[in-house]
Amino acid sequence: MLSRGALLILVCLNLAAALWWGFHPRSIATPLPPTDPGVPGLTLLAEAEIDAMPAAAELAVAPTRMDAAPVCLSVGPFDTPSALRRAVDRLGGGVGKLQYREAQVQSTRGFRRYVPASATRSEALALARQLAAQGIRDYYVVTAGPGENTVSLGLFREQKNAEAQPPCKR
Repeated sequence: MLSRGALLILVCLNLAAALWWGFHPRSIATPLPPTDPGVPGLTLLAEAEIDAMPAAAELAVAPTRMDAAPVCLSVGPFDTPSALRRAVDRLGGGVGKLQYREAQVQSTRGFRRYVPASATRSEALALARQLAAQGIRDYYVVTAGPGENTVSLGLFREQKNAEAQPPCKR
């Protein structure tokens, strides 16, 4: 009995909603005027013609159009991500497309200890054998680059540790 009453109420509510949607008066939207009477409308600079500007305009001559070719500019470098974000926020509205890039900079901190460069690679290898005979195990013969044929004895954080490394007898 209770379910029949609930079903009858739901049917009546649905019927009332359908009748209300079917017979209620339609509202007619009247468009508002774009501006107040007597006030000229706004025109984009891209749509403006130089000759069509009224004499009472704020500028005496309309600005010329920019070239269609995009210009690529680079700004930076920035030391911190927050400095990059501030620059992006300031440039955001004034540029067409904004793209940033990251460059990893490697900087070596500390003190290098090395034996000066030998004339040939074979002399550098002979020097490395002398170091091994003296009990020095941490060395590297540089085979390419600006320090070619040098024997590196390591990279130290503190200068006193670099100076404590035993010197090589040539």
